[in-house]
Amino acid sequence: MTSRLVVDKIEGKQNPETIQMPSGYVVQFQSGALDYLDTGSATMASIGSLAITPKFITSKIFIQFTYHVYVESYATNDWRGALIKLHRGSTNIYSEDGKFGTAAYLTDDADRYMTHVSHQVIDSPSTTSSVTYEVFGASRLGNMSVQFNRDDYSPAGRITLMEIAQ
Repeated sequence: MTSRLVVDKIEGKQNPETIQMPSGYVVQFQSGALDYLDTGSATMASIGSLAITPKFITSKIFIQFTYHVYVESYATNDWRGALIKLHRGSTNIYSEDGKFGTAAYLTDDADRYMTHVSHQVIDSPSTTSSVTYEVFGASRLGNMSVQFNRDDYSPAGRITLMEIAQ
């Protein structure tokens, strides 16, 4: 025998807007495209952002962002690549500053490369107010062109936010 429960709406006992969900439950999901950026600067510039309003103050936010990188040729033998940073509002929650990021040691001015990169970060914003996550990118050395999400080479990058009940 199969049981079946059919309802039109579930409401919280004390607050109709809120029901308690089990730990690990995906409360909500947001996803959006990241923008194209062509930069030769070591200064971080925005690639895009996405906002979410957590329903529970104890929730975790799972952030996944994927982007495409194209590093153009450059005459000097060196590590060439891209650096990424993720902010919640003005707070840095992930950074490749001072590291190699997505890079390769290239020895010829005809060398170039491209790749897709994906990062996952778990954040605890501890709020039920709107939170904006923003992805930034820069040229690792600041003296060569790095292109993020160039649409004639690859589909645009994406940022995905999932609120996870705790």
